[in-house]
Amino acid sequence: MKKTIRNPHRDFTRFLCPVLSIAFLFQGALETYAAGPVERLETYTISASGLAMPLLTRSGKKPDNVAKSVDRTISGKVTDENDQPLPGVSIVVKGSTIGTASKADGTFSLNVKEGSVTLVFSFMGYVAHEVATGNKTSIDVKLLPNAEQLKEVVVVGYGTQQKKDLTGSVGSISAKDIETSTINTPDKALQGKIAGVQVHTNSHAPGGGIAVQVRGTASLSAGGSPLYVIDGMPISSGTQTSASTDAGSFGGAPNPLNSIDPSDIESVQVLKDASATAIYGSRAANGVVLISTKRGKANQHNVDFDISVGVQQARRKLPFLNAEQWAQQANERATLLSRPPTYTQAQVAAFGKGTDWQNEVFQAAPRQAYKLAFSGGGQNLRYLIGGNYTSQNGILPGSSFKRYGTTINLDADVSKRLRIGESLLFSVTDQYTVPTDTKGYEGISNVINAIYQAPPTIPARDSLGLPNNLRNFPLGSGLENPLTMTEQYKQLSNTLRLIGTAYANYNIMDGLDLDIRVGADIRDWRYHEYYPIGSEAAAGASGKARQIAVRNINITNANTLTYTKTINNLHKLKVLGGFTYQREKNETMDASSFGFPSDVFQYYNLGLGSSPQTPGSNQNEWTLISYLGRVNYTFNDKYLLTASIRADGDSKFGANNKYGIFPSVALAWQLGDEPFIRNLGVFDLLKLRTSFGRTGNESIGVYRSLSLLGTSFGTRSSYIFGGSKVPIAYPNNIPNPDLSWEKTQEYNLGLDFSLFKNRLSVSVDAYYKKTTDLLLDVPISSQTGFSSVLKNTGAMLNKGIEIGVNSTNLAGKLGWTTNFNIAFNRNEILSLGGAPYQYTGWVGGGNVTPHDKNTARLEPGHSVGEFYGSIYEGVWKSTEEIKQVGTMPAAKPGDIRYKDVNGDGTYNTESDDVFLGNPNPKFNFGLTNDLNYGPLSLHVFMYGEYGNSVLNLAKQQWLLDGLGVSAMRLDRWSPTNPNGIYPGAGASNPQRVSSIMVEDGSFLRIQTIALTCKLPSFSKFIKNARIGIGVDNLAVLTKYTGYDPELNSYGSSNTTKGMDRYGYPSARTFRLDLKLGF
Repeated sequence: MKKTIRNPHRDFTRFLCPVLSIAFLFQGALETYAAGPVERLETYTISASGLAMPLLTRSGKKPDNVAKSVDRTISGKVTDENDQPLPGVSIVVKGSTIGTASKADGTFSLNVKEGSVTLVFSFMGYVAHEVATGNKTSIDVKLLPNAEQLKEVVVVGYGTQQKKDLTGSVGSISAKDIETSTINTPDKALQGKIAGVQVHTNSHAPGGGIAVQVRGTASLSAGGSPLYVIDGMPISSGTQTSASTDAGSFGGAPNPLNSIDPSDIESVQVLKDASATAIYGSRAANGVVLISTKRGKANQHNVDFDISVGVQQARRKLPFLNAEQWAQQANERATLLSRPPTYTQAQVAAFGKGTDWQNEVFQAAPRQAYKLAFSGGGQNLRYLIGGNYTSQNGILPGSSFKRYGTTINLDADVSKRLRIGESLLFSVTDQYTVPTDTKGYEGISNVINAIYQAPPTIPARDSLGLPNNLRNFPLGSGLENPLTMTEQYKQLSNTLRLIGTAYANYNIMDGLDLDIRVGADIRDWRYHEYYPIGSEAAAGASGKARQIAVRNINITNANTLTYTKTINNLHKLKVLGGFTYQREKNETMDASSFGFPSDVFQYYNLGLGSSPQTPGSNQNEWTLISYLGRVNYTFNDKYLLTASIRADGDSKFGANNKYGIFPSVALAWQLGDEPFIRNLGVFDLLKLRTSFGRTGNESIGVYRSLSLLGTSFGTRSSYIFGGSKVPIAYPNNIPNPDLSWEKTQEYNLGLDFSLFKNRLSVSVDAYYKKTTDLLLDVPISSQTGFSSVLKNTGAMLNKGIEIGVNSTNLAGKLGWTTNFNIAFNRNEILSLGGAPYQYTGWVGGGNVTPHDKNTARLEPGHSVGEFYGSIYEGVWKSTEEIKQVGTMPAAKPGDIRYKDVNGDGTYNTESDDVFLGNPNPKFNFGLTNDLNYGPLSLHVFMYGEYGNSVLNLAKQQWLLDGLGVSAMRLDRWSPTNPNGIYPGAGASNPQRVSSIMVEDGSFLRIQTIALTCKLPSFSKFIKNARIGIGVDNLAVLTKYTGYDPELNSYGSSNTTKGMDRYGYPSARTFRLDLKLGF
């Protein structure tokens, strides 16, 4: 049947059509759930939009599986294997929607039609049971534990282990956890899901950087990210050269996991304590993330097609002055500086609201993702072959992220003893960025900073529709139109990546297996940028172009022997021994040029530039050779022991310290299986765990232990011989043959327990993690010709508590589960190798001038990255007050007043600056709720942090500057408002880092709300179909005054955290998802 509705409002119907489509599909599914399968599919067409909407309806004939009469009642009781009542058991008439749930005492009562029916009894953790009723009216059922669920297997280093036998601290998420939200990278999937794993978004740009920390910051200068292992292959850390680091700083550092599609992942395990991570030795101090990709299953043949489309919008816009208010401030400034007014009163009145630069720049941006996968196989050959495509535009024009990916996973049983297989991930990513999150050097302008500075009195575009040149207007000198940056600046990162692993597993004899794996991670990263003629970023030149090329080739080989033996069903022994080899090679090229005759060629022809710069190139490589072993022993399934050891030889370190030993031991006691606990009838599971281990951190530059040669040649050379600059080479640093990795010793105590028939599961871990031999640059005598040398010195401590709670709140027709985790961490610097303190967090540019332009101070007794600066005391109200106090005699009324902390009568940054805030949260948490009713599923996920501070450096421009655009500037000082709390329009003193920039960064983010519906079967070719709607980043509850409290303009730096220097704003996403299985 086809009907037509005529509607002249085309735009409205374009919006209405997909909304009604979703509503009708949900309506049809709910009707089906209540009354059986769909009998008829009607289509409505709205002619104005030309779009068709399916409407699921039921025919007048009642489906056969709907009860026509209810003639009798069946009652009974459900118990467990110990004859204890089971509440919340789902009891459903097979083939219908008639059902109920058992009560607290295990009893149930259900009305059914006359005749024999089959009842299905199901409960989490137990084997489903079917009973034919016949003519019975009373049925008692005993459910037995699901042995397969009890044998749940998790991936650990170089093998697998049953979850119930774990002795270490391991967190995990599944494909279901990953599929519920809109994410581009696997590391984002960990956010708020595992206690002790802090995932922080550094930049909200499409494809922006993510920082992952496991149990706090454990290093100052070495890497702070965990080791990532994909299908047994330790992937490249994405080594960043100075060139690529510079490029990343102009648009948000690139994320090395961007090339991996989250939909390819089956599970992720995070190894947290040293007993779990020590098997990875010198690379495990920051934790280990094990990623397993999806694989084909025997005796199945599936085709899965997933679609997700959505639109993004800026989650928050800041309150700014309108044009009239800003013009009044400009005139006020002119008066205070003894200058004529910038605007006449008529002009001020005529400006009105003027230009809203946030509305002009921010845009609605589409996002779409598609995946097609073929999987299955027989007993001897299993396969998964798939392709994926993701495209996300940014809310700032000119920014976007695209990824094209292919996955090929094969497993083959060649014989009863030999199994071989491979895993292959190949992807191409294109990431366009605009200048945000920058550190403010090399003259690179910034879109967000430009929004903060652009006068609302100036139109955004000229008569031709092009971005106006702000420098042609009053008070526009030195300013860049943010639209010029988003439309004309070009920054492109292109990555080709291949991650492949091949394996062979041979069963030598009963209980003895040999596993050989060979893998490669090849990453080719290219960066291109062009800044047009006349732009601020071109530093006065006629255009600037740059190209960077970085190639990483990482080859690994792992060979292990595993022996498994069970004796008298009491003693279970598993012994692992192995040898691994890894070699990585990195190549870099960097070239740039200035002075182009036209913007047409951009970065495609550097030779056209009249001022080509001397190119730079680099090559380095390193090797890691390791021996490893592990023993797992279980006695009577109650007493568990795990011991491991690894020996690493690393070419990065000094000749005297190339080798290290990393041992660990862990014990666990299944207390719940002891008669004195089991007889209490309280615990379904009670396990006590404890462990100790030693790990290392070797994430430093490849040749830091050696003396390197620096070069100076061409335009960079400063040595003149015979009237000409000549190339020279010179020692660049002092070698250190004793250089070694940082060492971390960790103690862990854990408790796992389950209650109420496993409906409530709790895991608690307490840890003490001390890192010594920190890699620090230590000052040395100037007589050496150098200022410092890299040494192992200093120490740091992390200690904390982690709690994870999983509960089944409702079971049956209406299901409700909750997952909650919370982690408390305390970080403390114990020593800096004798130095009393070090400054960090260089920001450069502008008027930020304390301590050589640093924002944080490292000092024993304090946490890493604590902000350091002056205490803001408002503004000077009058000349009399300035003279009376006398601490800042050069100030004038309306200038910022800083506190004289030491009371010596004079304000001085060196003696009066103090610690202002801590970017490390007191705790972070995550909460997930899933509700299911019939075909409907509701997923709600939120996460947050508490007790951390954010340094809002953007306040330098939009609040503290005399021409700031923030609406808070309405409470500025002026001769008529001497009690104003913000600097006057004529303020001139330096805008130092101060307490007014340090804000409470605590937040609660409602990250995902998604409603999905399982559609009824309407085709014999479709096995299953689900449709859903969702919103991501719905709301953030916070006191922070910037765009978003969760960001760090300095990327994944260990020592400079929580800094908002014109960061990319976060977006709210509305999406529609469709999953089809054939």
